[in-house]
Amino acid sequence: MKKMKVFLATMVISMLSVIPVFAGEWRQSNGRWWYENEDGGYPASQWQEIGGKHYYFGADGYMLENTVTPDGYQVGADGAWIENPKPEAPYYQLLSDPLFYGGAPDYLGDKSIFLLLGYGADLSDCGSYYELNNIELDKYKVYDTEKEARKSSYYNRTGGEIERLSDGRYIVHDDLFDYDTVTAYVGPIYINKDVVVKYYDHTDSSRMHLQHYTCTLEEYFARSGSIEGTTEGYIRARVDQVDSNGYVTIISLLQAG
Repeated sequence: MKKMKVFLATMVISMLSVIPVFAGEWRQSNGRWWYENEDGGYPASQWQEIGGKHYYFGADGYMLENTVTPDGYQVGADGAWIENPKPEAPYYQLLSDPLFYGGAPDYLGDKSIFLLLGYGADLSDCGSYYELNNIELDKYKVYDTEKEARKSSYYNRTGGEIERLSDGRYIVHDDLFDYDTVTAYVGPIYINKDVVVKYYDHTDSSRMHLQHYTCTLEEYFARSGSIEGTTEGYIRARVDQVDSNGYVTIISLLQAG
């Protein structure tokens, strides 16, 4: 028994001898993070793996965050390398443009983004998000003077009305408030995989038609068909919310075709 205790004690001492006494440690100065190595030095102008993640430290030794490193890699808010970053949404700035129209039909309002999902939609599953391609977003076509607006083909074709903007320029719409527009963006719209879907259930006659439900996109299409081709043909959807990166987070399904 005494020999066994001595043997176990020897094992513990042996194990402790291979563990560094001074491990590296994260430190913060002036609200920025840097890493002190176990030898007292710190990484600068280089990548370093810490706790299974890769971080880049600038020439001043501080960790980079929410940016692209000098060698072209993206790091997140925690400073860690994002191995498969989401693409930027080039349409995001357009959404805050006061001249943004959106391409929605009249009854949805001129600031809505209008999407078609379902059969025939070019919707790709990209892992953590969907990419809906070939979306067109518009802006109001603006005229510098009222005379120019009255000479426009749109005004003469529709017999519409002319509105004066706060900056003194003019836009034109018809009697149904369909505006004279120009294309401002053609390309993909990005939809978060955990997008919240709002819809009205018309399948159960025992419930009121205005009963409101929410689910994920996968849950909804599990009911009506696959994402690539729904049994209903297509779904009209209005974008209700996007996140700070321009990715759609809430949509309302309005009509099946």
